[in-house]
Amino acid sequence: MSNLREYINDKTLIKDEIFKNFEFSVSCSICTEILINPMMCMKCQAVFCKSCIDTWSKKSADCPNRCENANYKISILSQNILSKLKFICPKCEKVINYDDIQEHSSNKCYNEAKITLLLESQENNKTTDTVNSKHKNILVYFNIFYYKYSNYSR
Repeated sequence: MSNLREYINDKTLIKDEIFKNFEFSVSCSICTEILINPMMCMKCQAVFCKSCIDTWSKKSADCPNRCENANYKISILSQNILSKLKFICPKCEKVINYDDIQEHSSNKCYNEAKITLLLESQENNKTTDTVNSKHKNILVYFNIFYYKYSNYSR
């Protein structure tokens, strides 16, 4: 989840009308962040991130809202609302749907970033090669000049 939190957060969210209408129903009751893998308490219907409620359940059998012996299930309603949200990738700055973030973060964005770094590296090498070539030419001319005129002075 920590990897996805980099992509799914308040800073990367595009706050459009959909978000404004459902702002409170897409937030985790524990971490107060945007839901990742929403789970719902069967008794009070509060919604939590799966990792948040899993951590909570290790400490207590009760729901964070004090429902005793709570059971949780995937919140289809929250998942449907979340699927309408869009985020800006913090790495490649593309607009991504909530449902596509996991795939984007694990494959596409990494590969695109890797390709960009490779291309930048190649450009830097070309620049370095050009600079080195110019420096070599200058050194050759300097050596010829030095050799030529140093022999005359002897």
